[in-house]
Amino acid sequence: MNARLKPLAGYRLSGRRRHGDEGITIVFVALAMVAVLFIAALVIDGGVAYVSHRHSQNEADSGTMAGVRVLEQLKFYPVCSITVPAPCTNFTSTSQIRPVIMQVAQKSGADTTAGAVTCYLLDANKNRVGLEFCDSGVNPTAADLAAASGVEVKARQTKNTFFAGTAGFDSTPASSAAKAFISNFVGGTGSPFIVCGVLGAHASDAQPLAWAYNLVTPNSGGGYSLVPGAAGQYYQIQGSQNPTCGAGSDTFKGKGDGKKLDALPIDTGITTGNGFQNNIQLSVAGLIPCKAGDTVFNGCGMLIPIADSASGSGNGTKMHVVTWLAWQVWGSGNSYTFVGSSFDPLGSSCGNPISPGGAMKYCGKLLGMASVTGGTGGGPGTLGQLHVLRLSE
Repeated sequence: MNARLKPLAGYRLSGRRRHGDEGITIVFVALAMVAVLFIAALVIDGGVAYVSHRHSQNEADSGTMAGVRVLEQLKFYPVCSITVPAPCTNFTSTSQIRPVIMQVAQKSGADTTAGAVTCYLLDANKNRVGLEFCDSGVNPTAADLAAASGVEVKARQTKNTFFAGTAGFDSTPASSAAKAFISNFVGGTGSPFIVCGVLGAHASDAQPLAWAYNLVTPNSGGGYSLVPGAAGQYYQIQGSQNPTCGAGSDTFKGKGDGKKLDALPIDTGITTGNGFQNNIQLSVAGLIPCKAGDTVFNGCGMLIPIADSASGSGNGTKMHVVTWLAWQVWGSGNSYTFVGSSFDPLGSSCGNPISPGGAMKYCGKLLGMASVTGGTGGGPGTLGQLHVLRLSE
């Protein structure tokens, strides 16, 4: 009797083990699905967080650069009027910095909620000046403006999550900060032109054209300032002969050699002869840039180095470059066609060449000490100087 019951009992025990295995399998499958969902949440929502951070950095960068442009104009530019030529500004109050930053940052995607964008002015040592003014709405004071050399902006962007919401994380806020500063421009990639721009430096020279345009004057404390009335005027910047700064009268025609000019003042060579230019141009902020390699310029903007003296003749000529000025340039490299040409759509007064025989190649409108976004900067920005506006590294 007992022998017959043993197989039956064994059979029943075996059936219970199979039923238990099925339950364990379901548990493992459920755990695996949770793990897969968790990994998917990490990948997808992590990607969302990464994109949010990148976007917030772009918003901070854009807002900071917009703010530092306004800061520069408030500190250094005269207010535009009928009697004030470019460069000038329509900004007149520190209350105008905040709306410019907010508009640019929010257009780039920053949150519009309270605290999403915060702003500070900075001094040349990157220390904060005054109070936060974007979120608080408290405008920087005149003393803050005088001490400021830069702007700091922090921007936040929030994105909705896909999976992390099940764990109580419905969104991923990301914040980034950026700083930008104003510094004096001291050098950069060479220009296709050089202009002699310090009047009176060569009055004793008997050579024809051994003189200069009256564009800049030396400051007692170093550096050069723009001569009043020089901006807004038109000048021949290349022709069969140009103001020489004392170089050989048949040598200098206004052409630079395109070499990199750092740590001005500096002696640099020239290119003799006339014709097309193929050197790199430094871009001027706010203007359509003259592109590298172009030989036809239709009012585009570039920086041109300004010399105060020269030595030698022929291929050995050296120009002593002391500063840079911003220009709009017209011409084709052959012979300049006067007012009304496709190279002079604004009807400028470029129709008065100084070269013998009227052989003008390029003409430029002097804009003055405009700001740039490239090149090398040094020290805090000062009045009357060309400025570099750049994000802090």
